[in-house]
Amino acid sequence: MASCFIGSCVFLCREHVDRSITLVPPSTKTAFNSLISPKSRCSQEFQSKFPFRSARSIVLQSSSRTSDSTSIDSESNDTLPDPPNDPRVLQKVVVGLTWIGLVISAVSFGVSHPVDEYQEIFFKDITNPTAANPMFWAIFSGLGTWVTLFATLLYPGTKSQKLWYRLSVVLSFGFGMFALGPYLAFANSAPEPKFKSDSEDFTGKILNSKVSAGILTVFTLYLFVIASGALDFPVDALNLIIFSYWAELQRLFNSSILVHATCLDFVCCWALLPVAVVDDMKRRKLWSSDAISNWLVILFMQAAPMIGPCIYLLTRPEESPRSK
Repeated sequence: MASCFIGSCVFLCREHVDRSITLVPPSTKTAFNSLISPKSRCSQEFQSKFPFRSARSIVLQSSSRTSDSTSIDSESNDTLPDPPNDPRVLQKVVVGLTWIGLVISAVSFGVSHPVDEYQEIFFKDITNPTAANPMFWAIFSGLGTWVTLFATLLYPGTKSQKLWYRLSVVLSFGFGMFALGPYLAFANSAPEPKFKSDSEDFTGKILNSKVSAGILTVFTLYLFVIASGALDFPVDALNLIIFSYWAELQRLFNSSILVHATCLDFVCCWALLPVAVVDDMKRRKLWSSDAISNWLVILFMQAAPMIGPCIYLLTRPEESPRSK
């Protein structure tokens, strides 16, 4: 019923409008059409003051804006950096705990063994390896090799931390990992290749030189020869000599704070060197955690203390600096 009523009303209104239009004189129609024509002055002024847009143009413009915003969002999502993810957190924790354990062990042993007679004997003739235990002399001198290895591997990633780096390296020549541990644990090594200006630095040239790596390798081999007693005894007696050196070193380790702290320092340097090696391999685009060859390189360096890292310095490729 309602639909019939509405339909009849619309029909009657339409007839009334048609009759009204037929009653309008032709001259009035012409004037009205000229008034509402898009080209008329009145129509143009009205459009300028009250711009009219059809529903279709509004829909098309809104859809174009939506597509533009979608494309901008997609482009911005492509250029946005990945969320921060620092895989070195666990590594820093391990290095920090190792350094704390080293300090606590050395301090506790020093408190329980305040008198160290061997320390005076050792420093009285430190340039003579045979004046004391040659094996310990090689270990004590080997700390210089470890510090040089760390200094060479860490230098390209120092960036704006060069003052802290240099201070740690200088102190580590006297205190080993006791001084280098905090830098290794808390410093942020640069993952990218160094700038061209840094590659031309005098210190960087010396540390990355193959000549320096060769000298370090020769000195390390000399330390191994001293520790084995090959310079003073025939080859047939080396097994007995090495055993006697080792037995005396064990006794000194349990009685001398100098020997105790030096041996602990040596072991910590050996255990933490892969941290610096992996950073150096990443900067030279050599590292991939999925590549078995990379892990074999690390195992070789750990199986051959000091010698393995020296060979790595001799064989590693040159770092490709990127320009500013």
